[in-house]
Amino acid sequence: MTKAVFPGSFDPVTLGHLHLIKRAASLYDEVIVVIAYNSAKHALFSVEERKALLEENLRSAANVRVDVAEGLLVEKVKELDAEVMLRGVRDVQDFIYEKQIAWANHELDPNIETVCMFANEGYGALSSSIIREFASYGKDVSRYVPANVAKAIAWKYADKEEKHSNNRKEKSSLSSAHAETAVVKHMEKTMFDWLKENNIAFSRKDLIIEALTHTSYLNEHKEMMRDNERLEFMGDAVLQLWTTEKLFHLEPQLNEGKMTTLRSQLVCEAALAHYSRQLGWGQFLLLGVGEERTGGRERDSLLADMFEAMLGALYLDQGMEPVSMILERVLTPAIDEPKNEVLIDYKTKLQEVVQADSRKTLQYELLSTQGPTNHPEFEMAVLLDGIVLGKGKGNSKKRAEQMAAKAAFEKMAR
Repeated sequence: MTKAVFPGSFDPVTLGHLHLIKRAASLYDEVIVVIAYNSAKHALFSVEERKALLEENLRSAANVRVDVAEGLLVEKVKELDAEVMLRGVRDVQDFIYEKQIAWANHELDPNIETVCMFANEGYGALSSSIIREFASYGKDVSRYVPANVAKAIAWKYADKEEKHSNNRKEKSSLSSAHAETAVVKHMEKTMFDWLKENNIAFSRKDLIIEALTHTSYLNEHKEMMRDNERLEFMGDAVLQLWTTEKLFHLEPQLNEGKMTTLRSQLVCEAALAHYSRQLGWGQFLLLGVGEERTGGRERDSLLADMFEAMLGALYLDQGMEPVSMILERVLTPAIDEPKNEVLIDYKTKLQEVVQADSRKTLQYELLSTQGPTNHPEFEMAVLLDGIVLGKGKGNSKKRAEQMAAKAAFEKMAR
């Protein structure tokens, strides 16, 4: 009899989780879903609530049961006398992480096998943390979780909302008024003007301002309530979902590996900064004096963060329609012309070429920094066993690394 353990936090359980569990149930004699929890961490649902929600959704699976564990999962797997630990994998980043965890578990007990199951493409952009974030902003998450979980989430956040709404509304109203005055004062043309000119609907000015606010500006303007980091998280999820769906429906159809590679190119930091520049959004970024002086308005990382934050703000305000209008404008041409230098991850391409012949790892080294502090130019070298394969320059270290990898890749491809 083959037993498999499927561990996770399941806070909350998603349709992606259930899809993997039911597939596993068809492969193994018994599947034990283990809720791994850490009592020191804050969770949306208690362990008892998660267990009840899972059991309600798994009633029809006769060979599946639910258990709970705190501490090392390897010990729980041994306690259950199971031979396999199942891990769900959504993308390349997940796979790299799970590979490290599998190695660690093998060191603890070489008799336990780790088996990775790849998520169905329709659930590839889902995670419990993203769903919690959506729900915290009042978005309907019933598309991503089973009905009983959607109901439980709505109840949880309705309860929290009732406790804090009056206080938040008062603070938000005052903050929005101060923040809008600050933004209008800051520039001749605002993001509100840009949105109107491009026929993109919005009503929540407070979210737009939040999306534009870098932490350096927040530190110098106490009337602002928060920077754009939370909206960036939201926007990243929305961007991943939109891009995944777009690539999934392309004709001719792409295989999973090609979709993953192309999606990585389309949503990398350099690409997102490129889209921001295309749209002219850099002028709207709210920066502190020091960040402004050191060239933050042209920094890829800041432009990319703002781009994702704006997508998150528009999604929360108006849903997917304005997000699609913007992404159709900048991402669709990039999909049609994937050879755009900005979108090619030469570091990954070079690493793949090198690892095809060996397990050696490339190293990147800073050679020089030139120019003024507000417009520096970095020169990087890529090395293998101390030998320089290529050099490149750029206005950020990441960009210079890409250009060094490009030079090396083109030499090796000749």
